[in-house]
Amino acid sequence: MLKIKNEKGITLVILILTMILLVIIAVISINYAYDGITYSTERRLLTEVEEVQQAVMEKYTEFRQLDIDENEDSYLNVASDISVDELEKYSDNLKHMYSSSNDVDPSKRYYTLSETQLKNLDLEMRTSIDVNDEYMIKDTYGDYVLYIVNFYYGEVLNVYYSADFKTAHSGQLLYSIGRTTETDTTSILGELTWGDSIELPEKDGIVMTVDTSYSTYYDRGTISIRMANVSNTTRIVSDIALLFEDHVNSADMRNNSTINSYYNLDSRDNVLNISLSNMGESNFDGIRSGDSETISFYVYFDEDQDGNITILNYEMK
Repeated sequence: MLKIKNEKGITLVILILTMILLVIIAVISINYAYDGITYSTERRLLTEVEEVQQAVMEKYTEFRQLDIDENEDSYLNVASDISVDELEKYSDNLKHMYSSSNDVDPSKRYYTLSETQLKNLDLEMRTSIDVNDEYMIKDTYGDYVLYIVNFYYGEVLNVYYSADFKTAHSGQLLYSIGRTTETDTTSILGELTWGDSIELPEKDGIVMTVDTSYSTYYDRGTISIRMANVSNTTRIVSDIALLFEDHVNSADMRNNSTINSYYNLDSRDNVLNISLSNMGESNFDGIRSGDSETISFYVYFDEDQDGNITILNYEMK
């Protein structure tokens, strides 16, 4: 009899422990399920921000190509304006505030997007709109504002999901920006037109000469940059930046240099950034005293160009 009681007691303890374990598993499962749903919602919101940014930047590129990027109506056809007073509410979250829209080019102003305007940009809402009048605003047409955007900078802020513009669970900011600053023109070294050449003043032991030519047959310009070392030690030029007054389609490195180099073209700003590398087969280790090196590039346009070329800067290692 004693043995039977002991067996029943052990069975009851195991049952209780099993029930407790099942409750713990259920709670954990529910929490994981909630986290999964919340995470999925947040991913949709963050993806939506990226899609809006992409659409805004593509629209600005389209305006640039049509040469209507400084026409205010271009932007008001796809977005709505926002007053400076209303914009001030978002000053802690936006990077390019201004005191008067009259002082800012139309491309660099902030605009708003409603659900209808998102659809006009071929975007579909991924989340339902939970209207909360405490922080949601309406545009000039009376529609709820979903995003504040800046076409030039590719800046996008979601303003409908939360009062602090963050996701509820992980606290990620529902904001993105394509570029944060404009081209730095504070250190311009020289300027020339196509077909001309210029020798820049000595800088850090380097005298740089820039030669240009233009082919109307190819709608292509050629730029050759000669770097002469007039110092007593080996010098290494690391980066060169050129700014074109006219819109550039593309650039291409000419294979006539002993320097291994690569480039990046910002077609929105028309800036060609050239980086000189000491890696690769050329094993470029600098320009020795009294020597020089030359690099050349092709620059392509849609049509004949007559705008200036500006040497913004070059940097040394």
